[in-house]
Amino acid sequence: MALKESPHLQCNRRFLLYFIISMLGTMIILFTAFNLKRLNDIALYAERSEFQVRHLGDMLDTQLDGIQSDILFLSRMRSLHEYINSPSPVSRSGVESEFFQFINTRPNYDQIRLLDKEGVERVRVNYNYGNPAVVPGRELQDKGDRYYFREALGLGESEIYISPTDLNVENGEIEIPYKPMIRFSTPVFDGKGALTGILIFNYLADNLLSHFRETTRANQGIYGIANDEGYWLYRDEPGLEWGFMFPDGQDKTLARMNPPAWNAVSTSDFYFGMAGGLVFTSMAVEPMKESSSVKMRPYWYIIFCCDADQNSLTLKSLLIRLIISSVLASLILVPFSIILARAVNQRNSYREALTHSALFDPLTDLPNRLLLKSRISFLLAEMKRYNQLFAVLYIDLDGFKSINDTMGHESGDELLVEVAKRLKECVRDSDTVARIGGDEFVVLLNRISGPDSCSAAAEKILAALSSEFLLEKGSALIGGSVGITLSRPEVDGEGMDTMLSRADQAMYKVKKNGKGNYIFV
Repeated sequence: MALKESPHLQCNRRFLLYFIISMLGTMIILFTAFNLKRLNDIALYAERSEFQVRHLGDMLDTQLDGIQSDILFLSRMRSLHEYINSPSPVSRSGVESEFFQFINTRPNYDQIRLLDKEGVERVRVNYNYGNPAVVPGRELQDKGDRYYFREALGLGESEIYISPTDLNVENGEIEIPYKPMIRFSTPVFDGKGALTGILIFNYLADNLLSHFRETTRANQGIYGIANDEGYWLYRDEPGLEWGFMFPDGQDKTLARMNPPAWNAVSTSDFYFGMAGGLVFTSMAVEPMKESSSVKMRPYWYIIFCCDADQNSLTLKSLLIRLIISSVLASLILVPFSIILARAVNQRNSYREALTHSALFDPLTDLPNRLLLKSRISFLLAEMKRYNQLFAVLYIDLDGFKSINDTMGHESGDELLVEVAKRLKECVRDSDTVARIGGDEFVVLLNRISGPDSCSAAAEKILAALSSEFLLEKGSALIGGSVGITLSRPEVDGEGMDTMLSRADQAMYKVKKNGKGNYIFV
Protein backbone atom coordinates (compact mmCIF):
# COMPACT_ATOMS: atom_id res chain seq x y z
CA MET A 1 0.00 0.00 0.00
CA ALA A 2 1.51 3.26 -1.15
CA LEU A 3 2.12 5.93 1.34
CA LYS A 4 0.16 9.13 0.74
CA GLU A 5 2.30 12.23 0.22
CA SER A 6 1.95 14.83 2.87
CA PRO A 7 0.39 18.19 1.91
CA HIS A 8 3.75 19.84 2.49
CA LEU A 9 5.51 17.48 0.05
CA GLN A 10 2.79 17.94 -2.57
CA CYS A 11 3.11 21.67 -2.23
CA ASN A 12 6.85 21.45 -2.71
CA ARG A 13 6.44 19.19 -5.74
CA ARG A 14 3.88 21.49 -7.34
CA PHE A 15 6.07 24.50 -6.55
CA LEU A 16 9.03 22.79 -8.22
CA LEU A 17 6.94 21.82 -11.28
CA TYR A 18 5.46 25.28 -11.65
CA PHE A 19 8.83 26.90 -11.12
CA ILE A 20 10.53 24.72 -13.77
CA ILE A 21 7.73 25.27 -16.31
CA SER A 22 7.61 29.02 -15.70
CA MET A 23 11.41 29.36 -15.79
CA LEU A 24 11.68 27.37 -19.04
CA GLY A 25 8.98 29.53 -20.60
CA THR A 26 10.60 32.69 -19.28
CA MET A 27 14.05 31.68 -20.52
CA ILE A 28 12.69 30.87 -24.00
CA ILE A 29 10.92 34.23 -24.15
CA LEU A 30 13.98 36.09 -22.82
CA PHE A 31 16.34 34.30 -25.22
CA THR A 32 14.10 35.11 -28.18
CA ALA A 33 13.67 38.72 -27.09
CA PHE A 34 17.36 39.27 -26.33
CA ASN A 35 18.43 37.66 -29.58
CA LEU A 36 15.99 39.78 -31.59
CA LYS A 37 17.28 42.85 -29.78
CA ARG A 38 20.87 41.79 -30.44
CA LEU A 39 20.13 41.37 -34.15
CA ASN A 40 18.33 44.70 -34.19
CA ASP A 41 21.25 46.33 -32.34
CA ILE A 42 23.63 44.90 -34.91
CA ALA A 43 21.49 46.28 -37.75
CA LEU A 44 21.22 49.71 -36.09
CA TYR A 45 24.92 49.72 -35.26
CA ALA A 46 25.75 48.78 -38.85
CA GLU A 47 23.54 51.58 -40.16
CA ARG A 48 25.01 54.20 -37.82
CA SER A 49 28.59 53.12 -38.36
CA GLU A 50 28.14 53.00 -42.14
CA PHE A 51 26.76 56.53 -42.05
CA GLN A 52 29.73 57.64 -39.94
CA VAL A 53 32.44 56.17 -42.18
CA ARG A 54 30.74 57.36 -45.36
CA HIS A 55 30.45 60.83 -43.87
CA LEU A 56 34.13 60.72 -42.93
CA GLY A 57 35.01 59.56 -46.45
CA ASP A 58 33.10 62.47 -47.97
CA MET A 59 34.81 64.78 -45.50
CA LEU A 60 38.29 63.58 -46.56
CA ASP A 61 37.42 64.03 -50.22
CA THR A 62 36.00 67.49 -49.54
CA GLN A 63 39.18 68.51 -47.73
CA LEU A 64 41.12 67.93 -50.97
CA ASP A 65 38.71 69.92 -53.15
CA GLY A 66 40.44 72.64 -55.10
CA ILE A 67 43.95 71.16 -55.18
CA GLN A 68 43.52 69.87 -58.72
CA SER A 69 42.51 73.27 -60.05
CA ASP A 70 45.31 74.96 -58.05
CA ILE A 71 48.14 72.85 -59.47
CA LEU A 72 46.83 72.93 -63.03
CA PHE A 73 46.40 76.71 -62.76
CA LEU A 74 50.04 77.19 -61.73
CA SER A 75 51.30 74.74 -64.37
CA ARG A 76 49.73 76.96 -67.06
CA MET A 77 50.93 80.23 -65.51
CA ARG A 78 52.45 82.62 -68.02
CA SER A 79 55.49 83.51 -65.92
CA LEU A 80 56.25 79.80 -65.44
CA HIS A 81 56.30 79.19 -69.19
CA GLU A 82 58.38 82.31 -69.78
CA TYR A 83 60.93 80.89 -67.36
CA ILE A 84 60.77 77.47 -69.06
CA ASN A 85 61.23 78.87 -72.55
CA SER A 86 63.79 81.54 -71.60
CA PRO A 87 65.48 80.76 -68.26
CA SER A 88 66.99 83.84 -66.67
CA PRO A 89 67.25 85.44 -63.22
CA VAL A 90 64.45 87.82 -64.19
CA SER A 91 62.04 85.13 -65.40
CA ARG A 92 62.91 82.97 -62.40
CA SER A 93 62.15 85.89 -60.09
CA GLY A 94 58.73 86.17 -61.72
CA VAL A 95 57.97 82.52 -60.95
CA GLU A 96 59.20 82.90 -57.38
CA SER A 97 56.96 85.92 -56.91
CA GLU A 98 53.91 84.09 -58.28
CA PHE A 99 54.61 81.05 -56.10
CA PHE A 100 55.10 83.29 -53.06
CA GLN A 101 51.82 85.14 -53.57
CA PHE A 102 49.98 81.89 -54.20
CA ILE A 103 51.20 79.99 -51.13
CA ASN A 104 50.61 83.05 -48.95
CA THR A 105 46.88 82.59 -49.61
CA ARG A 106 46.91 78.78 -49.35
CA PRO A 107 47.89 77.70 -45.81
CA ASN A 108 47.16 74.06 -46.70
CA TYR A 109 50.34 73.87 -48.78
CA ASP A 110 53.73 73.44 -47.14
CA GLN A 111 55.79 73.80 -50.33
CA ILE A 112 55.40 74.65 -54.00
CA ARG A 113 58.28 73.44 -56.13
CA LEU A 114 59.39 73.38 -59.74
CA LEU A 115 61.84 70.57 -60.55
CA ASP A 116 63.67 70.20 -63.83
CA LYS A 117 63.36 66.93 -65.74
CA GLU A 118 66.37 65.53 -63.85
CA GLY A 119 64.66 66.12 -60.52
CA VAL A 120 66.70 69.15 -59.35
CA GLU A 121 64.71 71.88 -57.65
CA ARG A 122 64.78 75.10 -59.67
CA VAL A 123 62.22 77.12 -57.72
CA ARG A 124 60.88 76.40 -54.28
CA VAL A 125 58.72 78.41 -51.87
CA ASN A 126 58.08 77.23 -48.30
CA TYR A 127 55.01 78.19 -46.25
CA ASN A 128 57.06 78.17 -43.01
CA TYR A 129 54.06 78.03 -40.65
CA GLY A 130 52.61 81.27 -42.01
CA ASN A 131 55.86 83.03 -42.92
CA PRO A 132 56.32 82.19 -46.63
CA ALA A 133 59.83 82.38 -47.99
CA VAL A 134 61.57 81.75 -51.30
CA VAL A 135 64.34 79.17 -50.83
CA PRO A 136 67.73 80.47 -52.05
CA GLY A 137 69.37 78.62 -54.92
CA ARG A 138 72.15 77.22 -52.74
CA GLU A 139 69.59 75.41 -50.57
CA LEU A 140 67.70 73.77 -53.41
CA GLN A 141 67.93 69.98 -53.42
CA ASP A 142 68.12 67.10 -55.88
CA LYS A 143 64.88 65.12 -55.64
CA GLY A 144 65.52 62.91 -58.64
CA ASP A 145 65.34 59.75 -56.54
CA ARG A 146 62.00 60.58 -54.92
CA TYR A 147 59.05 58.45 -55.98
CA TYR A 148 56.66 61.36 -56.44
CA PHE A 149 59.05 62.84 -59.03
CA ARG A 150 59.65 59.60 -60.92
CA GLU A 151 55.94 58.71 -61.04
CA ALA A 152 55.08 62.09 -62.57
CA LEU A 153 57.60 61.78 -65.42
CA GLY A 154 55.34 59.47 -67.38
CA LEU A 155 52.24 61.66 -67.19
CA GLY A 156 50.76 63.65 -70.04
CA GLU A 157 49.75 67.30 -70.08
CA SER A 158 47.27 68.27 -67.31
CA GLU A 159 47.57 64.83 -65.72
CA ILE A 160 48.18 64.62 -61.98
CA TYR A 161 49.86 62.14 -59.67
CA ILE A 162 48.82 61.99 -56.01
CA SER A 163 51.39 60.43 -53.74
CA PRO A 164 50.79 58.13 -50.78
CA THR A 165 50.60 59.94 -47.45
CA ASP A 166 53.88 59.91 -45.52
CA LEU A 167 56.08 62.11 -43.34
CA ASN A 168 58.13 64.90 -44.86
CA VAL A 169 61.81 64.15 -45.42
CA GLU A 170 64.38 66.94 -45.69
CA ASN A 171 68.02 66.21 -46.54
CA GLY A 172 67.45 62.52 -45.96
CA GLU A 173 65.93 62.91 -42.46
CA ILE A 174 62.33 62.76 -41.27
CA GLU A 175 61.37 66.31 -40.32
CA ILE A 176 60.66 66.90 -36.62
CA PRO A 177 57.95 67.65 -35.55
CA TYR A 178 56.30 65.24 -37.95
CA LYS A 179 54.78 66.76 -41.07
CA PRO A 180 52.29 64.36 -42.68
CA MET A 181 52.44 65.14 -46.38
CA ILE A 182 50.67 64.37 -49.66
CA ARG A 183 52.46 65.41 -52.87
CA PHE A 184 50.56 66.45 -55.96
CA SER A 185 52.71 66.36 -59.11
CA THR A 186 52.04 67.36 -62.70
CA PRO A 187 54.44 67.64 -65.66
CA VAL A 188 55.27 70.95 -67.32
CA PHE A 189 55.91 71.16 -71.05
CA ASP A 190 57.47 73.86 -73.20
CA GLY A 191 55.88 75.43 -76.27
CA LYS A 192 57.00 72.51 -78.44
CA GLY A 193 55.45 69.91 -76.19
CA ALA A 194 58.75 68.73 -74.68
CA LEU A 195 58.87 67.85 -70.99
CA THR A 196 60.81 70.49 -69.07
CA GLY A 197 60.04 69.74 -65.45
CA ILE A 198 57.63 68.70 -62.75
CA LEU A 199 55.47 71.04 -60.65
CA ILE A 200 54.91 69.70 -57.12
CA PHE A 201 52.58 70.78 -54.33
CA ASN A 202 53.32 69.52 -50.82
CA TYR A 203 49.90 69.37 -49.16
CA LEU A 204 49.92 69.51 -45.34
CA ALA A 205 47.99 66.33 -44.61
CA ASP A 206 47.90 67.21 -40.92
CA ASN A 207 45.08 69.63 -41.78
CA LEU A 208 43.08 66.69 -43.07
CA LEU A 209 44.06 64.38 -40.20
CA SER A 210 43.38 67.03 -37.55
CA HIS A 211 39.91 67.61 -38.96
CA PHE A 212 39.33 63.85 -38.89
CA ARG A 213 40.53 63.77 -35.26
CA GLU A 214 38.24 66.61 -34.17
CA THR A 215 35.26 65.08 -35.98
CA THR A 216 35.66 61.71 -34.23
CA ARG A 217 36.98 62.89 -30.85
CA ALA A 218 33.66 62.68 -28.99
CA ASN A 219 32.55 59.40 -30.57
CA GLN A 220 32.89 56.05 -28.86
CA GLY A 221 35.10 53.38 -30.38
CA ILE A 222 38.43 53.51 -32.19
CA TYR A 223 38.85 55.41 -35.47
CA GLY A 224 41.69 55.17 -37.93
CA ILE A 225 42.89 55.71 -41.47
CA ALA A 226 45.11 53.01 -42.99
CA ASN A 227 47.00 52.98 -46.28
CA ASP A 228 46.83 50.16 -48.82
CA GLU A 229 49.38 48.12 -46.85
CA GLY A 230 47.47 48.39 -43.58
CA TYR A 231 49.80 50.93 -41.94
CA TRP A 232 48.09 53.54 -39.81
CA LEU A 233 48.17 57.12 -41.12
CA TYR A 234 45.87 58.07 -38.25
CA ARG A 235 44.82 56.10 -35.20
CA ASP A 236 43.31 57.00 -31.83
CA GLU A 237 46.51 55.41 -30.44
CA PRO A 238 49.22 57.69 -31.94
CA GLY A 239 52.02 55.22 -31.13
CA LEU A 240 50.77 52.99 -33.94
CA GLU A 241 50.99 55.67 -36.64
CA TRP A 242 53.54 55.92 -39.48
CA GLY A 243 55.04 52.47 -38.86
CA PHE A 244 56.27 52.19 -42.46
CA MET A 245 58.53 55.23 -41.97
CA PHE A 246 60.61 53.56 -39.24
CA PRO A 247 62.64 50.33 -39.10
CA ASP A 248 60.97 49.21 -35.84
CA GLY A 249 57.44 50.00 -37.04
CA GLN A 250 56.93 47.16 -39.51
CA ASP A 251 54.59 45.30 -37.13
CA LYS A 252 52.32 48.29 -36.58
CA THR A 253 49.82 47.29 -39.24
CA LEU A 254 46.25 46.07 -39.12
CA ALA A 255 47.46 43.04 -41.10
CA ARG A 256 49.71 42.02 -38.18
CA MET A 257 47.41 43.17 -35.39
CA ASN A 258 44.25 41.49 -36.73
CA PRO A 259 44.81 39.43 -39.92
CA PRO A 260 41.14 38.38 -40.37
CA ALA A 261 40.01 41.98 -40.12
CA TRP A 262 42.63 43.22 -42.59
CA ASN A 263 41.77 40.46 -45.05
CA ALA A 264 38.12 41.53 -44.96
CA VAL A 265 38.84 45.28 -45.00
CA SER A 266 41.40 45.18 -47.81
CA THR A 267 39.20 43.14 -50.15
CA SER A 268 36.02 45.20 -49.80
CA ASP A 269 35.01 48.70 -50.81
CA PHE A 270 32.78 48.63 -47.74
CA TYR A 271 32.93 46.12 -44.89
CA PHE A 272 30.97 45.51 -41.72
CA GLY A 273 31.66 42.48 -39.55
CA MET A 274 33.34 41.00 -36.48
CA ALA A 275 36.94 39.83 -36.24
CA GLY A 276 39.09 39.12 -33.20
CA GLY A 277 36.40 40.21 -30.74
CA LEU A 278 35.98 43.58 -32.45
CA VAL A 279 33.27 44.96 -34.70
CA PHE A 280 34.78 46.61 -37.78
CA THR A 281 33.23 49.10 -40.17
CA SER A 282 35.46 50.25 -43.01
CA MET A 283 35.31 51.99 -46.35
CA ALA A 284 37.87 52.31 -49.12
CA VAL A 285 38.57 55.89 -50.21
CA GLU A 286 40.28 57.06 -53.40
CA PRO A 287 40.94 60.81 -53.38
CA MET A 288 39.47 62.62 -56.38
CA LYS A 289 38.12 59.35 -57.74
CA GLU A 290 35.84 61.11 -60.20
CA SER A 291 38.59 63.26 -61.75
CA SER A 292 39.85 62.12 -65.13
CA SER A 293 42.99 64.25 -64.72
CA VAL A 294 44.25 62.22 -61.76
CA LYS A 295 45.99 59.15 -63.16
CA MET A 296 47.56 57.75 -60.01
CA ARG A 297 46.23 58.17 -56.50
CA PRO A 298 46.63 56.55 -53.06
CA TYR A 299 44.17 54.12 -51.54
CA TRP A 300 42.98 54.71 -47.99
CA TYR A 301 40.75 52.77 -45.64
CA ILE A 302 38.63 54.57 -43.06
CA ILE A 303 38.26 52.12 -40.18
CA PHE A 304 36.00 52.24 -37.14
CA CYS A 305 35.98 49.47 -34.56
CA CYS A 306 34.72 48.76 -31.07
CA ASP A 307 34.55 45.90 -28.59
CA ALA A 308 31.74 43.55 -29.62
CA ASP A 309 31.06 42.29 -26.07
CA GLN A 310 30.89 45.78 -24.59
CA ASN A 311 28.28 46.70 -27.19
CA SER A 312 26.29 43.48 -26.52
CA LEU A 313 26.59 42.27 -30.08
CA THR A 314 27.87 38.70 -29.49
CA LEU A 315 26.16 35.48 -28.42
CA LYS A 316 28.39 35.44 -25.36
CA SER A 317 26.96 38.75 -24.19
CA LEU A 318 23.46 37.46 -24.94
CA LEU A 319 23.97 34.37 -22.72
CA ILE A 320 25.33 36.46 -19.87
CA ARG A 321 22.30 38.72 -20.02
CA LEU A 322 20.01 35.69 -20.23
CA ILE A 323 21.49 34.08 -17.08
CA ILE A 324 21.29 37.28 -15.07
CA SER A 325 17.76 38.00 -16.21
CA SER A 326 16.64 34.44 -15.48
CA VAL A 327 17.95 34.66 -11.92
CA LEU A 328 16.07 37.88 -11.38
CA ALA A 329 12.96 36.43 -12.99
CA SER A 330 13.12 33.43 -10.65
CA LEU A 331 12.80 35.78 -7.70
CA ILE A 332 10.04 37.98 -8.99
CA LEU A 333 8.69 37.68 -12.50
CA VAL A 334 5.43 39.43 -13.11
CA PRO A 335 5.81 42.35 -10.63
CA PHE A 336 9.31 42.99 -11.89
CA SER A 337 8.12 43.19 -15.49
CA ILE A 338 5.31 45.58 -14.58
CA ILE A 339 7.62 47.85 -12.57
CA LEU A 340 10.25 47.81 -15.32
CA ALA A 341 7.71 48.65 -18.03
CA ARG A 342 6.37 51.54 -15.98
CA ALA A 343 9.86 52.78 -15.20
CA VAL A 344 10.94 52.66 -18.85
CA ASN A 345 7.76 54.39 -19.95
CA GLN A 346 8.18 57.14 -17.35
CA ARG A 347 11.83 57.57 -18.29
CA ASN A 348 11.05 57.87 -22.00
CA SER A 349 8.20 60.29 -21.36
CA TYR A 350 10.45 62.44 -19.16
CA ARG A 351 13.22 62.37 -21.74
CA GLU A 352 10.85 63.35 -24.55
CA ALA A 353 9.41 66.18 -22.46
CA LEU A 354 12.90 67.37 -21.52
CA THR A 355 14.09 67.24 -25.13
CA HIS A 356 11.00 69.10 -26.32
CA SER A 357 11.39 71.84 -23.72
CA ALA A 358 15.05 72.27 -24.69
CA LEU A 359 14.33 72.64 -28.40
CA PHE A 360 10.92 74.34 -28.63
CA ASP A 361 9.52 77.68 -27.50
CA PRO A 362 7.13 77.07 -24.58
CA LEU A 363 4.64 79.76 -25.69
CA THR A 364 4.26 79.12 -29.45
CA ASP A 365 5.62 75.54 -29.57
CA LEU A 366 7.86 76.65 -32.44
CA PRO A 367 11.52 75.55 -32.70
CA ASN A 368 13.77 77.78 -30.60
CA ARG A 369 17.18 79.24 -31.45
CA LEU A 370 19.05 76.01 -30.54
CA LEU A 371 16.96 73.82 -32.86
CA LEU A 372 17.03 76.52 -35.56
CA LYS A 373 20.83 76.56 -35.58
CA SER A 374 20.90 72.78 -35.82
CA ARG A 375 18.63 72.86 -38.87
CA ILE A 376 20.68 75.62 -40.49
CA SER A 377 23.82 73.51 -39.97
CA PHE A 378 22.08 70.57 -41.65
CA LEU A 379 21.01 72.72 -44.60
CA LEU A 380 24.55 74.09 -44.96
CA ALA A 381 25.92 70.55 -45.11
CA GLU A 382 23.23 69.58 -47.64
CA MET A 383 24.05 72.67 -49.69
CA LYS A 384 27.75 71.78 -49.88
CA ARG A 385 27.04 68.18 -50.80
CA TYR A 386 24.08 68.54 -53.16
CA ASN A 387 24.25 72.25 -54.09
CA GLN A 388 20.76 72.82 -52.69
CA LEU A 389 19.88 76.48 -52.07
CA PHE A 390 17.99 77.62 -48.98
CA ALA A 391 17.11 80.97 -47.44
CA VAL A 392 16.82 82.58 -44.01
CA LEU A 393 13.97 85.07 -43.44
CA TYR A 394 14.44 87.15 -40.26
CA ILE A 395 11.06 88.59 -39.17
CA ASP A 396 10.45 91.29 -36.56
CA LEU A 397 6.89 92.34 -35.70
CA ASP A 398 6.02 96.01 -36.22
CA GLY A 399 3.85 97.56 -33.50
CA PHE A 400 4.02 94.63 -31.09
CA LYS A 401 5.18 96.77 -28.16
CA SER A 402 2.08 98.94 -28.35
CA ILE A 403 -0.12 95.84 -28.05
CA ASN A 404 1.70 94.88 -24.85
CA ASP A 405 1.42 98.42 -23.52
CA THR A 406 -2.26 98.96 -24.31
CA MET A 407 -3.78 95.51 -24.00
CA GLY A 408 -1.40 93.81 -21.56
CA HIS A 409 1.16 91.04 -21.77
CA GLU A 410 -1.46 88.30 -21.83
CA SER A 411 -2.85 89.74 -25.04
CA GLY A 412 0.71 90.05 -26.32
CA ASP A 413 1.27 86.35 -25.67
CA GLU A 414 -2.04 85.51 -27.34
CA LEU A 415 -0.97 87.57 -30.36
CA LEU A 416 2.39 85.76 -30.59
CA VAL A 417 0.60 82.41 -30.65
CA GLU A 418 -1.62 83.60 -33.50
CA VAL A 419 1.41 85.00 -35.36
CA ALA A 420 3.10 81.59 -35.11
CA LYS A 421 0.02 79.91 -36.62
CA ARG A 422 -0.12 82.37 -39.51
CA LEU A 423 3.59 82.04 -40.26
CA LYS A 424 3.29 78.25 -40.44
CA GLU A 425 0.38 78.62 -42.85
CA CYS A 426 2.52 80.81 -45.12
CA VAL A 427 5.23 78.20 -45.77
CA ARG A 428 5.53 74.55 -46.70
CA ASP A 429 5.50 71.73 -44.18
CA SER A 430 9.13 71.04 -45.06
CA ASP A 431 10.16 74.59 -44.10
CA THR A 432 10.94 75.72 -40.56
CA VAL A 433 9.31 78.52 -38.56
CA ALA A 434 11.18 79.38 -35.34
CA ARG A 435 10.81 81.92 -32.56
CA ILE A 436 14.17 83.24 -31.37
CA GLY A 437 13.19 86.23 -29.25
CA GLY A 438 10.31 88.26 -27.89
CA ASP A 439 8.73 89.25 -31.21
CA GLU A 440 11.45 87.91 -33.52
CA PHE A 441 10.84 84.92 -35.78
CA VAL A 442 12.95 83.14 -38.38
CA VAL A 443 11.71 81.15 -41.37
CA LEU A 444 13.98 78.64 -43.16
CA LEU A 445 13.00 77.98 -46.77
CA ASN A 446 14.80 74.85 -47.92
CA ARG A 447 15.43 73.60 -51.45
CA ILE A 448 14.43 76.79 -53.20
CA SER A 449 15.05 77.69 -56.83
CA GLY A 450 16.14 81.28 -56.20
CA PRO A 451 15.17 84.73 -54.90
CA ASP A 452 11.72 84.60 -56.49
CA SER A 453 10.68 81.83 -54.11
CA CYS A 454 11.78 83.99 -51.17
CA SER A 455 9.92 87.03 -52.46
CA ALA A 456 6.69 85.08 -52.79
CA ALA A 457 7.02 83.72 -49.25
CA ALA A 458 7.91 87.16 -47.82
CA GLU A 459 4.93 88.84 -49.49
CA LYS A 460 2.62 86.13 -48.17
CA ILE A 461 4.04 86.58 -44.66
CA LEU A 462 3.69 90.36 -44.73
CA ALA A 463 0.10 90.05 -45.93
CA ALA A 464 -0.71 87.58 -43.14
CA LEU A 465 0.86 89.78 -40.46
CA SER A 466 -0.89 92.94 -41.62
CA SER A 467 -4.35 91.32 -41.40
CA GLU A 468 -6.41 92.02 -38.29
CA PHE A 469 -5.91 89.76 -35.27
CA LEU A 470 -9.00 89.02 -33.17
CA LEU A 471 -7.88 88.66 -29.57
CA GLU A 472 -9.86 88.01 -26.40
CA LYS A 473 -9.63 91.69 -25.37
CA GLY A 474 -10.22 93.12 -28.83
CA SER A 475 -8.72 93.36 -32.27
CA ALA A 476 -5.10 94.21 -33.00
CA LEU A 477 -3.24 95.42 -36.05
CA ILE A 478 0.48 94.90 -36.48
CA GLY A 479 2.91 94.40 -39.33
CA GLY A 480 6.27 92.89 -40.01
CA SER A 481 9.74 93.67 -41.33
CA VAL A 482 11.61 90.88 -43.11
CA GLY A 483 15.31 90.51 -43.84
CA ILE A 484 16.25 87.79 -46.31
CA THR A 485 19.57 86.11 -47.07
CA LEU A 486 20.23 83.17 -49.37
CA SER A 487 22.83 80.48 -48.89
CA ARG A 488 26.00 81.02 -50.85
CA PRO A 489 27.58 77.74 -52.09
CA GLU A 490 30.49 79.67 -53.55
CA VAL A 491 31.58 80.98 -50.12
CA ASP A 492 33.85 78.65 -48.16
CA GLY A 493 33.29 78.60 -44.42
CA GLU A 494 29.74 79.98 -44.61
CA GLY A 495 28.28 79.40 -41.13
CA MET A 496 24.90 79.54 -39.46
CA ASP A 497 25.81 82.53 -37.27
CA THR A 498 26.93 84.43 -40.37
CA MET A 499 23.66 83.80 -42.18
CA LEU A 500 21.52 84.77 -39.18
CA SER A 501 23.56 87.94 -38.73
CA ARG A 502 23.14 88.90 -42.40
CA ALA A 503 19.40 88.35 -42.28
CA ASP A 504 19.16 90.31 -39.00
CA GLN A 505 21.03 93.24 -40.53
CA ALA A 506 18.73 93.20 -43.56
CA MET A 507 15.69 93.28 -41.27
CA TYR A 508 17.03 96.35 -39.47
CA LYS A 509 17.48 98.08 -42.82
CA VAL A 510 13.77 97.52 -43.47
CA LYS A 511 12.99 98.96 -40.02
CA LYS A 512 14.98 102.09 -40.79
CA ASN A 513 13.35 102.52 -44.21
CA GLY A 514 9.76 102.54 -42.99
CA LYS A 515 8.96 98.95 -41.94
CA GLY A 516 6.35 96.64 -43.47
CA ASN A 517 8.60 95.41 -46.26
CA TYR A 518 11.37 92.95 -47.04
CA ILE A 519 14.89 93.25 -48.37
CA PHE A 520 17.59 90.87 -49.56
CA VAL A 521 21.17 91.01 -48.44
